[in-house]
Amino acid sequence: MVVDSSNHDPGEKARLQLPTMKENDTHCIDFSYLLYSQKGLNPGTLNILVRVNKGPLANPIWNVTGFTGRDWLRAELAVSTFWPNEYQVIFEAEVSGGRNGYIAIDDIQVLSYPCDKSPHFLRLGDVEVNAGQNATFQCIATGRDAVHNKLWLQELAVRSRVKFDPWITVEVAMAGQANLQSPQHDIIKLVDDKMNQRERRNGEDIPVAQTKNINHRRFAASFRLQEVTKTDQDLYRCVTQSERGSGVSNFAQL
Repeated sequence: MVVDSSNHDPGEKARLQLPTMKENDTHCIDFSYLLYSQKGLNPGTLNILVRVNKGPLANPIWNVTGFTGRDWLRAELAVSTFWPNEYQVIFEAEVSGGRNGYIAIDDIQVLSYPCDKSPHFLRLGDVEVNAGQNATFQCIATGRDAVHNKLWLQELAVRSRVKFDPWITVEVAMAGQANLQSPQHDIIKLVDDKMNQRERRNGEDIPVAQTKNINHRRFAASFRLQEVTKTDQDLYRCVTQSERGSGVSNFAQL
């Protein structure tokens, strides 16, 4: 796939979707990429997304932005999936405001053996806690945690959070917060405040709380969600990213 950013408006995207894979295995997807501009300007961003079970797309698990040089670079994706789940890797090129250059990927290979440069995650288990308690996800991966690797817990919202609750109107009036001359403004404001509270983590990346090396071949990363509520009952997966590529776990449920 080659995208000439000079032929597209800023923000336009092109996608290349790999075939869906179902094997109960950990795959390594190896590819070459190039973001080039004759004047060294920013041609845009290359994102990689992983869709599971034909569901909605979460945030990218790997991306690179800006001029990367004249030579092709190589990266790996260590994708962990387990029966009966299936997944699909999507390469996405997004044009920047510079509109001068190329975003390209080539030589994509799906390998049947583990990645050499990106860690593979073991199966991530579901976490069950009561409302108001803290929840901890522990991600275990093969390889050693590198200092420059970015680690995070990625949330995929599986339900719509934006709902208007009739009781909010009553609550406003009873709390004495509504201006009887213009009640609509105050009601809307309170609704917005409550929606913001409910969506505090919707689709956000949760930073790692602690990492430790188990041995010379494995490391563990812990992620904590404070005082969870029903709105946090979503799917979560572990992601690690470096210049050399990315590793992503299966989704687990809270």
